[in-house]
Amino acid sequence: MTASCLQIMEFLLNSPSELEILLFDGLILITPFKLSLILFLLFIIILWIIPLTGNEGDKAESYILILANIIGIISFILSNDLILTLLGWELFNLSLYLLLSLNQSHSHLSSLFKYFIISALSTSILITGILIIYIELGSTNYSTINILKFYHLEGHLLGPFFIMLSLLLKLGVAPLHNYVIDLYEKAPLHLTFYMFIIPKFSIINLMIIIGCNNDICKIFGVLSFVMGSIGLFYQFNLQRFLAFSGLTHLGFILLANESSGYISYLLIYCINLLGLYLIFRKNITISHYYYSNFPLYLAITILLLSLAGLPPLLGFFAKYII
Repeated sequence: MTASCLQIMEFLLNSPSELEILLFDGLILITPFKLSLILFLLFIIILWIIPLTGNEGDKAESYILILANIIGIISFILSNDLILTLLGWELFNLSLYLLLSLNQSHSHLSSLFKYFIISALSTSILITGILIIYIELGSTNYSTINILKFYHLEGHLLGPFFIMLSLLLKLGVAPLHNYVIDLYEKAPLHLTFYMFIIPKFSIINLMIIIGCNNDICKIFGVLSFVMGSIGLFYQFNLQRFLAFSGLTHLGFILLANESSGYISYLLIYCINLLGLYLIFRKNITISHYYYSNFPLYLAITILLLSLAGLPPLLGFFAKYII
């Protein structure tokens, strides 16, 4: 097992970036970048799920839904065809919705209902974009339609625009962010952190893989950065605070989506959030750690300042790269 893992890592590190493996008549495209991305996501999920095992009230159905969510994420990352992307997208959306509903109290059903409506709307927009592209080009394979260049062809902007809009809507960019903030606040803490990291990381990288219009992404990036920064001043609930912080970071990522800096930014953002999750999984009151465990309180302070981008912490270098 160890030898196999070492061989995989050696393949990823030594393989040229242009190495590509096509499977199932071009339906799946495997590259070192995609494999590295999937391995990193699986590593984060393992660290996230270990503290949950054996907890009181733990539900076996949750693990089945998490597995379905992971399969959906891997499907649309490896996809080289819009149809497979759509199937993975639906599996990802439905399993995440069921996972949230399984752990949601009756008093918080309004936020869950808004999430369901937005998910259905984003899927409808995605299907519309795929349909338009198929009507115009007669193909849904990425190697044929080449979406990144497709944006620059006159008269062929509507299909890619719908696809990009569905992804941005699912990300919860400003000014479409209110439903995401409510959902993050009212979901159980472990699911909040899961949604902070895994879906956001996966969708952003899907946007990079299929290619998205940089000018439109920058507009939404600026809006997200500004509205997230303003919203942070009025938050005293930790989950809402981190939700608005995530909106601000999303703005930075969208501004950097045409450079290699977004990868470094995403990795550092995930590391900081994972550290906070491992500390807060039992108690989300910061003052509790100040009195009972000062080293953990100091770690929380460092992680929050890193998220803010204060030098010389790790978060500063992420913003500096962008």
